Amino acid sequence: SPQADERRRRAQRRFQSLKDEIQREIRRAWKTSHASLKRLFNEFDENSTGVISRDEFQRGLRRLRMNLSSDDIRGIIDAFDEDGDGKISYVEFMHISGFSEESPAPQRIHENFGNLKDSVKREIRRGLQREGSNLKNLFARFDRDGSGEITRDEFGRALQKLGLDMTETELYDLVEAFDADGNGKISYREFMDIVNWEKVEEDAGGATHSFQSLKDTVRKEVRKLFDEHGRDLKTVFTEFDSDATGAITRDEFRRILRRFKLKISDADVYDLVDAF
Repeated sequence: SPQADERRRRAQRRFQSLKDEIQREIRRAWKTSHASLKRLFNEFDENSTGVISRDEFQRGLRRLRMNLSSDDIRGIIDAFDEDGDGKISYVEFMHISGFSEESPAPQRIHENFGNLKDSVKREIRRGLQREGSNLKNLFARFDRDGSGEITRDEFGRALQKLGLDMTETELYDLVEAFDADGNGKISYREFMDIVNWEKVEEDAGGATHSFQSLKDTVRKEVRKLFDEHGRDLKTVFTEFDSDATGAITRDEFRRILRRFKLKISDADVYDLVDAF
């Protein structure tokens, strides 16, 4: 029935959201510990058997401040338990964390990593100069698929065009270092942070005022939906969140702005989503 199909879709979305949250928290723990992923695995593997049991996995996530039910833990382990033994091996732990054998997690930050980061920042700034100091345009050149975020592959290809060749491990290290929210991609805000770019600098010449006006216009149009149609906030949000994930994506936000008949660039959409 349609109701049953909708319940299944909601359950699938919830489970995917849960997987993403676990991946994000494990990545964050790995990044902040400055240790290898193997060492983090060993912290989960309390009795040093070489695999993580359900109970160990649940306790490990609790230490990361994630309190999951036994059913959720069972579902996650079943999803990643490739050999069906009911436990998590190191390779399966890598997959939960979003890593693969082909692009392994770096074991440690290598000694010259600071120099590598400095080189990347320097070359991006040079690219910025060639773009006439337009960071939005440079970001769009990196973001080849226009998703609003730079994937690891996109980042690597763009750096090659800037004359920087590096290993897969070095590329992985860089994205992890610049990826503040741990989703494995670089947002426009994170791209700004790479070059220590301040929005005031980018919006020189009166553009700051223009962007503030755009924000005010968007707020005004959203408020009209309440004032003119008598809708409550939850109803309006649900209408905007067309895929019912509980969050409004950049594409959904762009469609909203089109309904308001606002003509803005993709770069402005990036800025608005980051601002809100």
